[in-house]
Amino acid sequence: MLNVVFCATPDIALPTLQELHENPHVNLKLVVSKISMKQGRGMKIMAPPVVQFCKKNNLLFHQTENINKDEFLFDFFKKEEIDILLVFAFSQFLSSKVLALPQVGAFNIHTSLLPRWRGAAPIQYAILKGDRETGVSLQKMVKKMDAGDVVLTKTIPLLQTETTESLTSSLAELSSLLVQEFITKAVEKSLKYQTQKEEDVTFAPLIQKEEAYLNLEKDSAIEMERKIRAFYPWPAAYCLIEGKRVKVLKAEMISETQTLTGEPFIETKNQQLLFHCRVGTLRFTEVKPEGKAAMKDTDFLRGLKHHEKK
Repeated sequence: MLNVVFCATPDIALPTLQELHENPHVNLKLVVSKISMKQGRGMKIMAPPVVQFCKKNNLLFHQTENINKDEFLFDFFKKEEIDILLVFAFSQFLSSKVLALPQVGAFNIHTSLLPRWRGAAPIQYAILKGDRETGVSLQKMVKKMDAGDVVLTKTIPLLQTETTESLTSSLAELSSLLVQEFITKAVEKSLKYQTQKEEDVTFAPLIQKEEAYLNLEKDSAIEMERKIRAFYPWPAAYCLIEGKRVKVLKAEMISETQTLTGEPFIETKNQQLLFHCRVGTLRFTEVKPEGKAAMKDTDFLRGLKHHEKK
C-alpha cells in the first residue's frame, strides 16, 4: 500500500483522482489544491473541481496559496510518511524542499509526449503544429520545468479534427490509465527512468489572447483551421469582419493548396463565409459576433448589409 498525496486543481485531473480514490494499492492521504476563487458573471466564490470531488467523496483536502511556504504540508508529509507526491495541472512550481519530501519521489503528469511540448500549453501546441500523435507522460520531478526523467508514457493518434476541449477530455481519461500502470509498477518496485534528450525538446508557452487572431494577410488556410481548433473554447479564434470582432468557433477546409495571385479576401458565396488566404481557402461555418450567440455562417450573413472583397 502506497501513501499518496495528490496535487491538482482543474477538471482534467478528475479521472486520475477517481483512479487514486478507488485503487486498492493507494492510501490517498491528502488532496492539495489551489484556493477557491471568484468566478463567472456573478463572481461567486467557487471551489476548484478537485475540491468539489473531495467534498462529495469525503476525501481529506487542503487548499494552499503557496505549497512551498505551507508549514501544514511539511508537517503532514513527515507525520504520515508519504511515499509518493503526484502532481497534475496544479499551476504551482514546487521547490526542491517540497520535491524531497516523499520517500519514493515526486512525479508529474504532463499532457504531451515529453520532451516534446514542455510548458503550460502542450495540448494547444500539439494541435497548432499539426502533430500526428500526442499523449501523456509521467516524469520524476526536478526543479527545472518538465525536465525530469520520464517513467511512463501513453500515446494516442491525432486525427486533425480535435479541439483543445475534446483533446483535453481524451487526455484526462488517458492519464487515469497511465496512473493505474504507474501505481502497479511502483508497488512492484519496477519503475524505470528514461532521461529526456535535450536535442528533442520543444516548448509550449502560456497562450496569449492575441495569438488567437486570424490574420488573413499572413495565415494560410491550414494555419487558420488549426488555430480555430486549438483555441476552442478559450480564448476562441477571432477575425474582423466589416470592422467588427467575430469569434470563429468552427471551420471547414475548402482548399489547402489553392494559391492566390492577388491579395487575400473574404467572400460570401451561396450564403457561405469564405476566407481566401494566400494559400488555401477556409469556410467559417460557426461564428459568434460580439454580444450575440453563436450562429451558423448562413445566419450571420443574413445580418450583413453587404460584404465586398478586401
